[in-house]
Amino acid sequence: MGKQEHPFGWKALSRILIVLGVLFLVWKLSLIVADIFIALLLASALYPLVTKVSKRIPLPASIFLVLLCFTAPIVFALIYFAPTIVDQLPELAQALDTTLKQLNFLPEAALSFDPYAYINNNIASLSASVISIVAHTAIILTLTFYCLLDSKRLLAFFINFFSVKYRRDITKMLLEINEVNRNYIRGNIIISIVLTVTITLVMLFLGIPYAVPLGIFAGIMDLFPIVGSIIGALPALIIAFSLSPVTGGILLVVNLVYQQIENSIISPMVYKKTLDISSGFSFLAVVVGASLFGPIGAFVALPVAVTLSVMLSYRERFGLHVV
Repeated sequence: MGKQEHPFGWKALSRILIVLGVLFLVWKLSLIVADIFIALLLASALYPLVTKVSKRIPLPASIFLVLLCFTAPIVFALIYFAPTIVDQLPELAQALDTTLKQLNFLPEAALSFDPYAYINNNIASLSASVISIVAHTAIILTLTFYCLLDSKRLLAFFINFFSVKYRRDITKMLLEINEVNRNYIRGNIIISIVLTVTITLVMLFLGIPYAVPLGIFAGIMDLFPIVGSIIGALPALIIAFSLSPVTGGILLVVNLVYQQIENSIISPMVYKKTLDISSGFSFLAVVVGASLFGPIGAFVALPVAVTLSVMLSYRERFGLHVV
């Protein structure tokens, strides 16, 4: 009898070790991987506009102009509102502390929490977090620039890793992934802007203090799907109810009505048609992403989930029969 070859040979073992090594490397470099993924999302969203502008001016200049137009409103808002936010932040924290202590039905942990003391005691770490956010933003914008500049070469470089018979399907899959992620990032930004403007105007009309920083906070939190809008509304609601039950009730109703409009009209167009994944799976993806990688993980959870979903839909074309 000839020597029987073990079905689990060295070749299979080496592939498993390579996959585990890649996963370990991705885990250790999770923040950089997240930056790259966000840059790819932004590049996907801005690519059609860059293509149109590049017909009139050179490609590098068109990319720079589009990125400038994209970031200019954010920079202007920071320059215009940052002094107000910094000046009002201690007062806002003090107001939140006073209001929380008046809500006797809250648990002891919430009643003993002092936002003002927390800010004072953690000013160094908060400053480091701000610097880190600025650094990651600069990295993401730089990566976005080069992704747009070298998009064709990067696509060709990636596709060349696969055999010729799969390249057409790989290209089609990448275009589909690009389309859904582009629609997602655009829709998410639009929803957050609409929420910020709506809530800020309502709070200014109601005479709620710190309307601008509270509105911007709500808009930023709304970038994080599923739970972001709830977290973003809490500080404004606490301040509103501290003024009067009527003011708090009105703001609560406005938030609930807006959420119904967003959930019934806007979100289905963004998350159902664009992402085409169930609400339960969306929630699970966000929870897992936030648990593993924090806020960045929550932000990229749905694009990652839909990317995997699209890839799995092509498994039979590549001969991967997964049960």
